[in-house]
Amino acid sequence: MKICNKCLKEKALEEFYSNSCSKDGKHSSCKECVKERSRLWRASNPKPKKPRKKRARISDTLPKGTSRCSRCKEVKEFKMFHKNRARDNGHSSYCKMCTREWGKARRKKANRPDLEVRRIWRESNRERIREQDKAYRENNRGTRALNESRRRARKKALPDTFDDNDLKELLEVFDNSCSICLEEYEHLDHFVPLSTEKVGTVKGNMVPMCAKCNTSKSDKNPFVWAESLPEYERENFDALVVFLAESNGIMCVSEYEAHVTTCFK
Repeated sequence: MKICNKCLKEKALEEFYSNSCSKDGKHSSCKECVKERSRLWRASNPKPKKPRKKRARISDTLPKGTSRCSRCKEVKEFKMFHKNRARDNGHSSYCKMCTREWGKARRKKANRPDLEVRRIWRESNRERIREQDKAYRENNRGTRALNESRRRARKKALPDTFDDNDLKELLEVFDNSCSICLEEYEHLDHFVPLSTEKVGTVKGNMVPMCAKCNTSKSDKNPFVWAESLPEYERENFDALVVFLAESNGIMCVSEYEAHVTTCFK
């Protein structure tokens, strides 16, 4: 046992730091008092912060709108990288090509325990997954239809510039209703069908329709199809044509009809 010269408490020798200069080989102050004295000294004598050196980054030397793939080391445009909000430039460190190759190699590995865990979870949560998928389809009907329309256009090497903002504006114009029968819209229709391979998924060619009207129109010439419509639906069709003609910068409806008819030749 030993008495601390600061707090004057008798404590076991283990409560004192070693000191080879003292007779008993222990410090005169206990560990708690030494720590408290050190804390007070550090508080009254703060260490000045060193200025942080700015690290030279490769991204600072690259052209604007580009990034360097960490895998293939090639400099590519941002569109060649998947988006990643966690990184400074907002894009993944691997380009899409390298990400695809890495995924293929990973999927070929045998005895992957993570896949077994996923399989077991899916088996035990089938009903939950079904309900989540159903809710997602209901809440994202427009986005799913838009993505499918853009995919079909890309498959035919046609423009696919129609985006979420364009979709929002279009649905506001038609009040989320079918442009022909005014029922609730269910599909996004290409006024000039993709089968013509003339016009893609672009603003001025997309119209909201219900499943019945879209199925009836199919890939027909819309002006030929409109001849079989009832009177009130034909009026809605004529109003739709005026809207599409203006969206395409054509002021005369007859010129727009001639343009559409040319796409079917």
